[in-house]
Amino acid sequence: MSIKLSQNSLAKTLGQIQSISELGEALRMTAEEFDIEKLVVTSVPATSSRKLSDHVMWSSLSPQLIYDYDQQEMLSYSTHFEALRQSIQPRIWRTDMVDEYVITQSAQNIERTREFLFDNHISMGFSFPVSCRNATKGAVMFMGDRGEIDELSLAYLHTISSYAYDLICELTKEESRPNRSLTKRESEILTWVANGKTSAEISLILNVSDHTVNAHLHSAMKKMDCVNRPQLVAKALRLGTIS
Repeated sequence: MSIKLSQNSLAKTLGQIQSISELGEALRMTAEEFDIEKLVVTSVPATSSRKLSDHVMWSSLSPQLIYDYDQQEMLSYSTHFEALRQSIQPRIWRTDMVDEYVITQSAQNIERTREFLFDNHISMGFSFPVSCRNATKGAVMFMGDRGEIDELSLAYLHTISSYAYDLICELTKEESRPNRSLTKRESEILTWVANGKTSAEISLILNVSDHTVNAHLHSAMKKMDCVNRPQLVAKALRLGTIS
């Protein structure tokens, strides 16, 4: 399934995505519209972290590039991640740009960073500090070899990045959690909820009490880590639990 994210239909397109790989592909296709081919979704490493690979959630970068970055221990003196830790504002940078974070680094480290980016055909980038509902801080980073980007495009990608990071956190949690299948009755009731039926209506259809219907829905919400019926239906549809 090929999905391209559109700011005008985020809820619909994100609702179709069922895996991290599908989300990554949707982000990649969207980035290509802006002549950007390198994209990383990552949690923001702590100052004590030494390997970027420990934090990457999805990336279009080659594994070799990330391996080389870690081998050179570039995270330990990264001015870029220092900026992301300290600010919630989008950050635009160029390899020839010097800012308040860069001047705190040695000339040798600055030159090593520039050489690494040049060797990997990266002349500029823009990153969006984002967070998900559990407050985990992350960043969606776009990098490439293109000119300036206008404010409208930047705002468009910032909106998409915020929603995408929240979804990738949820998908990561789902993929790492043991499968907790719904019972046949829970799936049946949830299917009726997805079709707009109330608990009272479902109780008549299935010839059970309202209390039984609500008990099954409460059980399904606990299993799928949801707080209300709309969230439960949306997640069940995305995961293919109901159709």
